[in-house]
Amino acid sequence: AVLRRAGSARGSNLATTFESGDLHIDFAAHRVTVKGDLVELSAGEYRLLVELATNSGRVLLQDELLGRVWGPDYIGATALLQTAIRRLRRKIEEDPSSPRHVLTKRGVGYQFAKR
Repeated sequence: AVLRRAGSARGSNLATTFESGDLHIDFAAHRVTVKGDLVELSAGEYRLLVELATNSGRVLLQDELLGRVWGPDYIGATALLQTAIRRLRRKIEEDPSSPRHVLTKRGVGYQFAKR
């Protein structure tokens, strides 16, 4: 019971939404909009975006992202991550070739730009 209450108290401090420029994420509704338009994301793309957004400003290592989003069996599958990042950028960035939200840290990983 104590653990449940601690979890409830901790959960109440978590943000239910995230905004960065024209990008809006409603975590409770699993809804992503850009400039007010609904963005259709696959389950993996959504989990990737949430992981990046909730760690905004922090560089996440490629294997760290792979493990958190797809599980430990996918660590080392950098082609999967690169493809998912490319697809995500096409859906949420105004200019995917010059991203403002999802930034690449060459040889290290990815970072959601600090709000």
